[in-house]
Amino acid sequence: MGNKSSSPQSPRKSQSSTQQQIAKLQEVNSMLEKRDKLLDKRIEQETDKARQLLREGKKPQAALCLKRKKTLDVQRKRIQASMVNNEEMIAKFEEAALNVEVFQAQKSGAKNLKKAYGGIKPEDIDEQIADIQETMADAEDISNALAQPLGMEDDDFEDDLLALEEEMATEDMKDLDNVKIGKSELPAGKEEVANEEEATAESDDELAALEKEMIAS
Repeated sequence: MGNKSSSPQSPRKSQSSTQQQIAKLQEVNSMLEKRDKLLDKRIEQETDKARQLLREGKKPQAALCLKRKKTLDVQRKRIQASMVNNEEMIAKFEEAALNVEVFQAQKSGAKNLKKAYGGIKPEDIDEQIADIQETMADAEDISNALAQPLGMEDDDFEDDLLALEEEMATEDMKDLDNVKIGKSELPAGKEEVANEEEATAESDDELAALEKEMIAS
């Protein structure tokens, strides 16, 4: 039987595993740091011994101290290199953990944003806007219809007014003709008296106007 392929871990389990790896690397680096300090102290001790032996003229023993110092230097450099590598791995794990958090936040945000729109699609908006425009147009037509006068239009009375004006003008013409006919039928004496009375009235008006003008001046 073949090996079953391992299913991918859930984001939560992956995040937990990442944090565990970071904690483990930090723990190892803490141990390496203690070892590095110890080696540094031993290197300093071997160096001091070599100096002291040289002062005493014991070169072979001094050389042996320097040899041990060199071995300790090599160990310390390896430990420091391991610490640097571990710190780089910690940085990578921390970056990965942050990326997972960002991904989960964006995924959740997109899901909630889609839920907030309640399944609304762009074509639904276009259809709704068309319905609103049609409804507003219908409302405008209804308002215009309700604003129309309930009685007859003023234009319905134009013809009647014109006919009445023509009738009144005709009656005035008849009255003027009757007056002219009445004057022409008066006796000659009476017509002259009427003309004299009209002339006298005009003269009186002119005199009154002249008197007012003289008083004003």
